[in-house]
Amino acid sequence: MPVYTEGTTAVIRPTVMSLKTSISTYEKQRGTANIFVNDDGMQLLSEKETQERRDFYDKHQIGWVARPRHGHYGERLFVRREKFKKASNMNYAMSVSRRVEEKLHDVSRDENWTDLEELYDAAAFEDEDGYEKYWSESYVSEDFDMALRLQCAGYSLRKFITARGIPLPKKIIICSYIGIYYAIASAWLLKMTNYLVTGWRFGLYEKYYADSFYIFSSVVMVLTGLGNLSLAVPRYRLKRATLAGNYLNNVQ
Repeated sequence: MPVYTEGTTAVIRPTVMSLKTSISTYEKQRGTANIFVNDDGMQLLSEKETQERRDFYDKHQIGWVARPRHGHYGERLFVRREKFKKASNMNYAMSVSRRVEEKLHDVSRDENWTDLEELYDAAAFEDEDGYEKYWSESYVSEDFDMALRLQCAGYSLRKFITARGIPLPKKIIICSYIGIYYAIASAWLLKMTNYLVTGWRFGLYEKYYADSFYIFSSVVMVLTGLGNLSLAVPRYRLKRATLAGNYLNNVQ
């Protein structure tokens, strides 16, 4: 379960409680399951909030891995090369899990351990940085991709949403993010409509219709210009690099 800076009480706790209910039902059917948290937000929390998360994980016997922030750790440099942080966070946590497995090679292993290792090997692929990747870091919405694949395979999925305690601005951001999927789904229809309107009504639509070039110009200005600048500012405040360096890195 990947987590970031969500509140322990408002988001993580009800999610874990729901998962434990599902695990209990699954175990009654003679299955076994555990919760493994891939925590990418612990490096941004205060010491009090960090300890609160640790205590919560320990109380519910949850295994967890917290990815460090970008920077130097003694003589070693930890570099976040990813485009999308959720996939890279889960890949990092899985790599730590694999290293634990390597430490357990000296322990007598039964057939179940061997099968699990073969499953890992079948699911992973090696990226250009030499690390095994279980999730592609080239695109976003890994959970959405998994949901589609599972539903196509005939599985029934359950969607869990908690809105209590979330500030109104964050709710608006979430709704805006969901709207991206509707925009992607309608892209082909709107593109065809734009093609027909600009072809059949050329020279007659300027007063009431903005063609694709004007929309493209505004998108480039907002996303490439202001979007990357707004992302560079918080990274600069976190003292990861200079403001100009962060902006150029975002543009790349």
